[in-house]
Amino acid sequence: MKFRRPTIILIAIVILTASEISLAQTTAITEEGYWAGIRSGYAATRDLFPRRETKTFESLLGGTVNYSRTEISEFRSKDTYRTTKTVIRDGSTIVTEAIQIGTVRYCRENTAAWKSSGCYQQPPPPLGDADETKYSVQVNKDSRTYIRTATLLKKETDKAEPTKFLTEDRFVLNSDMSVRERSIVKTVNETKSIVSRETSTFEYGITLKPIEAPTK
Repeated sequence: MKFRRPTIILIAIVILTASEISLAQTTAITEEGYWAGIRSGYAATRDLFPRRETKTFESLLGGTVNYSRTEISEFRSKDTYRTTKTVIRDGSTIVTEAIQIGTVRYCRENTAAWKSSGCYQQPPPPLGDADETKYSVQVNKDSRTYIRTATLLKKETDKAEPTKFLTEDRFVLNSDMSVRERSIVKTVNETKSIVSRETSTFEYGITLKPIEAPTK
């Protein structure tokens, strides 16, 4: 049997992909090992400049997004960065901007005047409740992925049986242990419908616009 050249190339790609997958090793780890990996990743990332972090969050109801949040942060140094957060809820949009230069932080909401007091960043929300949580790490030649899989049984008033929710948190590190990306997806186990999804991506060595104190 003779294969045409495109077919041969396709077969080679499939074989190489299968080989890379087989080289990845997934190992169960403890909760302490999981959080140690998360902390080390963020610690390595904090010292890399310039970089851009893009975070998105969506909450869905009946397959339709009813809340979304997009946050873009650009860092030129530890104390020089700019963050823009856009929240869309119930058809309305709120844009919050923050600039940090040295020890001074400026912020404003929508088109309001800039201010230099009362500017703070809320900490990220805590992880949701879970009845069972499993942790693992997957290692291949150019990345390391920490995985948290959590299940929760929740009683809902309109259902006789509790609903099972599944949350998968995948935290990917580059070969230098800096953060590459993170995704957190919560689904209804029975229907596989998405309840919420969150993604974070990290870019390094990019060109950023100058970050300066805003003019009044």
